[in-house]
Amino acid sequence: REVIVQKPVKWEVKDGIGIVNINTFSASTGADTRAAMMAIEKSLGRPPLGYVIDLRDNGGGLLTQAIEVTDAFL
Repeated sequence: REVIVQKPVKWEVKDGIGIVNINTFSASTGADTRAAMMAIEKSLGRPPLGYVIDLRDNGGGLLTQAIEVTDAFL
């Protein structure tokens, strides 16, 4: 059987707003969220007007990573 690797964080920019989709809180979600925030700023050339954090279809996961993600935005 093949191992399926799912990216926990995806991002995009719409109308100057950074949209971060987090579908699970795995071991790398905190670091991936910070990387997504930096990538959004780099793609815009400035900080975004704001962020939308999309947690739809998020099955949960590691509490430590959920805390790390909230720390990134606070």
